[in-house]
Amino acid sequence: MVYTETPVALNTKSDRLLNFKHNNRTKKMLFCVLISFYGTTNMANELSEDDFFDEKPIVLNASRLTRPANESPVPVSVIDRDMIEASGFTEISDLFRLVPGFIADYYRGNNNITGYLFIDDARPRMLQVMVDGRSVYTPMLGGPIWESLPLNIDDIERIEVVRGPAAASYGSNAYLGVINIITRSTATLQGWSARANIGEPQLRESSIRYGGQSGKWGYRFSGWTQKQEGFKALHDGKTAQMFSSRMEYQQDRNNNFDIQFGASNVKKDRDEPDDPTTPDHTANVDSNFQMIRWDRTLDKNRSFYLKYYHNYDNSTEFVNINVPGIPPVPINLNYSSRRHDLEFQMSNNVSQDINLAYGGSIRRDIVKSPTYTGKFNPVNINVYRSFFHGYWNLNEKFFVNTGLMIEKTNISSTNVLPLTSLHYRLTPQDTLRLSLTRGSRLPVAFEEKNDTKFFIPNTAIFDQIFFTRNDLNSEIIDTVNIGLTGKKINPNLSYDISYSHHHLKNILSFDTGNFPDSIDGRATFFDDQGEVDIDNLEIAIGYTPSASTQLDVTYAYTETDEKNIFNNSETIDKASPRHNFSLLIRHKINHLYKLSTAYYYIDKARYIDNSLIRPSTDRVDMRLARKLKFQKMKGELALVGQDLLNSYQGIYVHNKMDRRFYLSLKLDFF
Repeated sequence: MVYTETPVALNTKSDRLLNFKHNNRTKKMLFCVLISFYGTTNMANELSEDDFFDEKPIVLNASRLTRPANESPVPVSVIDRDMIEASGFTEISDLFRLVPGFIADYYRGNNNITGYLFIDDARPRMLQVMVDGRSVYTPMLGGPIWESLPLNIDDIERIEVVRGPAAASYGSNAYLGVINIITRSTATLQGWSARANIGEPQLRESSIRYGGQSGKWGYRFSGWTQKQEGFKALHDGKTAQMFSSRMEYQQDRNNNFDIQFGASNVKKDRDEPDDPTTPDHTANVDSNFQMIRWDRTLDKNRSFYLKYYHNYDNSTEFVNINVPGIPPVPINLNYSSRRHDLEFQMSNNVSQDINLAYGGSIRRDIVKSPTYTGKFNPVNINVYRSFFHGYWNLNEKFFVNTGLMIEKTNISSTNVLPLTSLHYRLTPQDTLRLSLTRGSRLPVAFEEKNDTKFFIPNTAIFDQIFFTRNDLNSEIIDTVNIGLTGKKINPNLSYDISYSHHHLKNILSFDTGNFPDSIDGRATFFDDQGEVDIDNLEIAIGYTPSASTQLDVTYAYTETDEKNIFNNSETIDKASPRHNFSLLIRHKINHLYKLSTAYYYIDKARYIDNSLIRPSTDRVDMRLARKLKFQKMKGELALVGQDLLNSYQGIYVHNKMDRRFYLSLKLDFF
């Protein structure tokens, strides 16, 4: 077996199907929670002046309209800067442990994976991930390459996470949800800043940043390095060097330009501990990006933006497979991908009660991999999109959100992706939501154009690993969501309670079929494999019992029911953890010291391509930080402990996380 960056392992056999029946308990439980929660916390309280003037968090990416969080057409979570610091995480993908229903894990110590409701494979393909609106979804294998993303965690202002389909806003691949990472404005980062992290597992990180202002220009330049060993007894360490920059030019009151670019180089150790034929080796991943966005205000009610970006990823990986009885088989796992995207959006506030956003985009993906696609020539994937979104305030109690994305490609049929939601204001702070959405996921190049074969040296004999059987349809998801979102001034409580029913169809999975020319007469192909219903209840609560203490609690309950699944299909019923829980406590001890503690629990589950079910697991992390202040600098010294219970087990059997500690020193120079 060869470990690759592919979404599946080679020659994997399908598991037997398990029919996992769901019942009506979830729906009944949600109804009781909504009624009891609202009744006990709101009905007895009269509205005060503060209820009307309290600031509501604004979300930018739940739709293409900027609205308060309690007016979002779909469930949305926000991870702010303070939560990022308090978590103690050094990997961006780990932050999603703080979002209900999300799963953050590792394929290897140098291969981060993030999924919603379940983890479909080693490179999850069902989430759209963006940085400042620039998609980092890779067209070759799908999903983001978290470990080579040219983005320093210190440069993140906040992260908005849409929990559920948002294809009406962001097209295919915003299938189960959207992650948009919003970086810090150049106006907030002035002067020099440096950070060093040192600890386990052989963790060595250092970063430096400089920000400034010159006339109408604001700028930020960041560089950082990282080295770590990965999991114990595995050959999965990494060494990374990265750079990113952002420049903002305010031409006048009506015109603003945002220019960003960055690059990374990551060397990743590879192994396959269960396969003695695959020796330890190294893969090298180079990435870079460029983006420019022009925002123009036409008048007090109308504005537009024009945005272009380019992404490039190149992976170099060679390995010689040692098969008994034949010479070593050289395997070339190289691939490269480029993405060019041009997007235009017009925003128009027609009146105080009607807001519109509309526009379109053109995208071209260019992928090349002689091994995976069986071609030396690149494969082109073209995507054309047009979209419309509207907000209509019907009266003081009701308002609606609508959206529509029409997407045409050269690899699949045209997708029409609608969204509609009806909202009822229980109070100015508390909103009840009913929404209907449709999402889709386009096949990536590895699924649509796969022709992977390995030749025996000095012979015409080959082993066909993957082949393309027929044109694939887009995966489709239809979701009904009921949600209650609000905020209480007293006792400083915010909440988001959401129930969703998802119906997934045309699920793309892999199967094994006859291939006479192959050595063993068999090969793997991707095909539409059936339908799945998923019901999930999600609760997120923020509570501030005092000025010095903040609690953030999330919980998700998920049930899965498979329908019309083919016998040889890989299933997802056991890949969905039934329970998922997180608790983050932030406490200011005094003006110098801060303490944060986090607890994470995830129920038993398995990666979709593995029959081994991981038992339920949990972990406790702690962070103690002390402020530092000198004549010409200020900073923070922190001690972080992770998996203090020494009980966390990754979704792969070899990924046993030991208790870890590291020191972090951050300095800001005046």
